[in-house]
Amino acid sequence: MKKAQAGEEIDVEDVRAINPAIIYVRGSGFGARGDEAGKGGYDSTAFWARGGSAAGVTPPGADRMARMPAGAYGDAVGGMTIAGGIAAALYSRATTGEPSVVDVSLVGVGAWATQFTVNLALMNGGPLPVNTPPRHGAATNPLIGAYRTSDGRWIELAMLQPGRYWAEFCKLAGREELSGDERFDSTEKLMAHAAEAAEIVAELVASRPFAEWTEILSRGAGQWAAVQNAWEVGQDPALRANGLIAPVVDADGVNRELVASPVQFDESPVGCLTRAPQFAEHTDEVLRSLGLGDDELLALKIDGAAT
Repeated sequence: MKKAQAGEEIDVEDVRAINPAIIYVRGSGFGARGDEAGKGGYDSTAFWARGGSAAGVTPPGADRMARMPAGAYGDAVGGMTIAGGIAAALYSRATTGEPSVVDVSLVGVGAWATQFTVNLALMNGGPLPVNTPPRHGAATNPLIGAYRTSDGRWIELAMLQPGRYWAEFCKLAGREELSGDERFDSTEKLMAHAAEAAEIVAELVASRPFAEWTEILSRGAGQWAAVQNAWEVGQDPALRANGLIAPVVDADGVNRELVASPVQFDESPVGCLTRAPQFAEHTDEVLRSLGLGDDELLALKIDGAAT
């Protein structure tokens, strides 16, 4: 059996010499092949910057690049992707008897997340033309996009069928007569005069506070969402109803809450999360389970091999 020496990397051959059926997973910044295979990467570099998201959300001419909306943003997406790869590899091993080596890179996950525009650029044969969206609405739909309320909050509309939802929106907004306006009284006319309609929508939304609009829009069938901050996400009724905010007791015995995995099985929420271990919390326990005594543990700690 090959034995890795001090300072050498333990690779798949070393592991499979002990367990030939192991599924070996490699998470990397820039993939397992190519000149950058050994290059370190973070979600801010490999996923956000190299994967296309940063350029995609930074407006043309901006004096600063848009940052990730949360820490470990790409890492979280990459972790879920790795989990899916492991599940597929387990199924493959169960049906073929052959184990797999699973590779997932942050740059690959980043490109997959922005694939719509990347694919358009590939088909275009070069960079896509700069497209500055209208301030309000979309080019042919006033019921798409973010609108600011009177108290400085935002409502995101996503009613992809403007003709279907225009009359309802006008009624909810207290301007039912707008649905009969000769500029907007058919889907074709509404799409042709979307810019004018969007300015009207912006004025209507800006005339009332956020809380009032969330109540008004909840009465309709059109698609929309409140733009929420981190605290509001934690209190979101849909997350709460589905058990996606779960209790956890921390290392000091204090009751906390955390966001749970979005994956559920058999219509059952996680229930209560188990806290992660503190640094080196179980080192002694694990080493003793391997047969080491107190003197050996102490020697490993003196040598810096264990903490």
